[in-house]
Amino acid sequence: MKKVQTIIISAIIITTIACKNNKNAAVKNNSDNQTTQSTSGTTNSSQTTPVSVEANKSQGDTVPAFYRVVVSLYSIGEGIDPDGRPILDNYSQQFMDASSKRIVYDSHPWGREGETDFCYTLDNLSSEEQVRFINGLTEAFKGHELVRIIENKKNTYRQ
Repeated sequence: MKKVQTIIISAIIITTIACKNNKNAAVKNNSDNQTTQSTSGTTNSSQTTPVSVEANKSQGDTVPAFYRVVVSLYSIGEGIDPDGRPILDNYSQQFMDASSKRIVYDSHPWGREGETDFCYTLDNLSSEEQVRFINGLTEAFKGHELVRIIENKKNTYRQ
């Protein structure tokens, strides 16, 4: 009986340690991804790319109360749409190329299967440009069931 109790307690301790290590690895990977986004978002004279809000926080940006549009890549047990992120990045790049305005986003991963919300304030766009950007997003994701586009979403993310 003592051996069984010892084995169970050992299994619980090992599981707890493994979960903590996995969580720490996920946090590290997330910060590495944000660093990668920040680095890849630097402006080049020949090309601009969508940039994470994380890259601008050091410049004194404040946390928005609302996001003008949120693109949520979600899953129903089989992972996110593998084309979701490339479509989002390509559309943002095309819009920036056409409008010569910078598109800034903040990403919030929230699930185990890659679920992520990409949040846009679109503060630097006029009302007409914002509507055009959102309509273009809707068109770009037509037929993609695992993508949700939400307008005027309150910021409920921890900062």
